[in-house]
Amino acid sequence: MLKLLKKPKLTAILALMFYGTWASYSNFEFGYSIAITAFMIQGSFAFTSTLVSGYTALFLMKKLQHFSHYLLWSYLITMALLVSIPFVLHTVFLTPNKLLSMAPGMVIGGLYIATLLRLHSKSN
Repeated sequence: MLKLLKKPKLTAILALMFYGTWASYSNFEFGYSIAITAFMIQGSFAFTSTLVSGYTALFLMKKLQHFSHYLLWSYLITMALLVSIPFVLHTVFLTPNKLLSMAPGMVIGGLYIATLLRLHSKSN
């Protein structure tokens, strides 16, 4: 399973399926069309954010490897970028509980990025 996490493309597909299915399930009571729409929106965002954040973390790790604490900096910069997009969207659309709404993605995304960086740092 950990080998799978080393490949951002595969992890992005898993994110699409997991978050898309959750969104579909959460909205199924409103009808099939809405459930499919929720799947597409949440799944596509999960896919894109997982793919982009994974490759961003690996890019930063490579570029910053000559600096002390390069893994920490790679993690922090990637997480700042990962969190900023939904934070801005929630702000624009006046979501009352921005941080609570973002918490699952921040926790799971943070664990994913940390694991990805750790796995790649050990293989280099």
